[in-house]
Amino acid sequence: MHENNIPGCVVTEKLLRQIAAESQSADKGKQARLDRAAKMYAISKGMGYKGAYIMARGFRLRALNISLPKETSLFGIGSI
Repeated sequence: MHENNIPGCVVTEKLLRQIAAESQSADKGKQARLDRAAKMYAISKGMGYKGAYIMARGFRLRALNISLPKETSLFGIGSI
């Protein structure tokens, strides 16, 4: 995605550096990735979308169930 080979999917140099830095944490960046997914979901919901597809390789569904409602409430959108 960083090389812009997939239309509509862009990973900027800044995001790539951020992800690389996050991967150095004790949890290898898992919580940061969950938080990013939750924020993207909250933004989509705030824009009127009824749902979102979240690819969560290496995560159990339980992790998403815990993270998403917490993050969406921070954006004033409520729970899923």
